[in-house]
Amino acid sequence: MPVKIRKTDSRYRVSTPGGTKAKGTTKAKAQAQANLLRGVEHGWKPTGKKARKVKGAAKGMVVDPITGVGPKRHVGPVAPVGEPQVVRTTRQTVTGRK
Repeated sequence: MPVKIRKTDSRYRVSTPGGTKAKGTTKAKAQAQANLLRGVEHGWKPTGKKARKVKGAAKGMVVDPITGVGPKRHVGPVAPVGEPQVVRTTRQTVTGRK
């Protein structure tokens, strides 16, 4: 449902195909109303609680599936302790102990 904001004289009107949602409001309030309607359209449910900060994996941080911590700093699978870890690059192969 597309939300439209129209300027009428010095005030604003918020409307959708289902009808007018706000008349004679300010530009800031019209923007807030449009954002609210778009959020509800995309599945947001108003609970009255403040928004919480997104942390960790939900924010896009890569989490190591073995240890469950992040960020991931190694390339490829983790070599067991004591065995050499081989890291392949485009120019040469480097072998070393971790």
